[in-house]
Amino acid sequence: MEIYHANALRLGTFGVMITGASGTGKSVLTLALVERGAVSGHGAALVGDDYIYLEAAGGRLIAHTAAPIAGAMEIRGAGLFAVEYEEKVVLDLVVALGETGERYPKAHRFGALGVEVKCLHLPSLGEADGLALCQAVEATLFKAPWHGNTA
Repeated sequence: MEIYHANALRLGTFGVMITGASGTGKSVLTLALVERGAVSGHGAALVGDDYIYLEAAGGRLIAHTAAPIAGAMEIRGAGLFAVEYEEKVVLDLVVALGETGERYPKAHRFGALGVEVKCLHLPSLGEADGLALCQAVEATLFKAPWHGNTA
């Protein structure tokens, strides 16, 4: 297994990993996707925030939560909060956050451990993004602070 500075989630039946430099909005996007998945009825779950282990098995990439921070979600400006999570997901898509996105995306691929997955390049989210501010407030009001794993 290899460790990646990334987030992962299950959105419906699809596994998604979000990559990008610190501050690009990985956690904001992850939380928004999980919340939208829950509201839409497709279902969604966090796999991991900030660090993900990748494993190749059967020609697929599998993202695993990093045990020391399992169930913890950083909400910038508010802290770490406890959220429901799943231990792993088979990846179908990697979202790469960067300085710019593409108006008409090319067929990018993300490769690791000898396996490739479809990759979507998107622009990073701004630090003062309204959605991020709303999430910080809502998390402070409605989510329990994370105090570490007891397992």
